[in-house]
Amino acid sequence: MDPHVLRKLIVEWVIDRRHSFNEIEAESFRKIISYIDIAAESKLPKSGKTLRSDILHYFHEAKSTVIEQLSMARSKIHLRFDLWTAPNYTPMLAITGHWTGHDYTAKTSLLAIREISGAHAGENIGHTVYEMMKEFGICAKIGYFMGDNASNNDTTIQSINRRLQEDGFDGFEWEERRLRCWGHIMNLVVKALLFGPNVFKLEKERRDGEDITTYERQ
Repeated sequence: MDPHVLRKLIVEWVIDRRHSFNEIEAESFRKIISYIDIAAESKLPKSGKTLRSDILHYFHEAKSTVIEQLSMARSKIHLRFDLWTAPNYTPMLAITGHWTGHDYTAKTSLLAIREISGAHAGENIGHTVYEMMKEFGICAKIGYFMGDNASNNDTTIQSINRRLQEDGFDGFEWEERRLRCWGHIMNLVVKALLFGPNVFKLEKERRDGEDITTYERQ
C-alpha cells in the first residue's frame, strides 16, 4: 500500500463529504482501516492538524498544475466570475478560467473562491480578480470576461484594465471584452413575463416554505 495514495484519498474523502478534520482521529474509523490492512493504520494522519497540512499540500500541488497548464495555453485566458452571499452572510466571489490547452482542446477550471471585503463595488471585485490574475501569472494573456448584467461588473472590468496598465501590461477596450451571461438574461426575462415588474419585491417578501404554486393559487 502506497501511504501517499492513501493519505491523498483520505483528503479527497474528507473534503468531498465535508467531514471534520478530527474525523481521522476517531477510533472507529481507524479500526476500519486496520481491518482492511493492519499496516495501513500506522500510515494514517495522526491528528486533524496533520490532515489540515495534507490538505494544504495537495491544494498547492493542484494549483501548481493549473498554473503550468495556463502557462502553456494556446489562447487567451477568459474569465467568468460571480458574486454571491454564503449562508453565513459572507460575500464570496467564484472565478473560473476558460482557455485552449497545449493539446488544442477546450479547458475549464475553477481558479479561485475568494471572500470580498467591504462593499460589493466594482473596485473591490476588480482588486480580487486582478490579484488572482497575478497569482496565476495570466496578466499578459487575459482575454474576455463573462458576468451577469449587474453594473458593478462594468466597473470591475474597467478596474482590471486600469490595474493592468498601471503595472505595465497592455490594456484593452473594456466594453468589447465585457460579455453578458445569456442564462442570467433569460432568467430575468422569464421572471418578468411570469411576475411582471414587481418580481424583486415578490422575491424579497416570499416566506419560508412558499414556492411558485403558492402564488399560482392566489
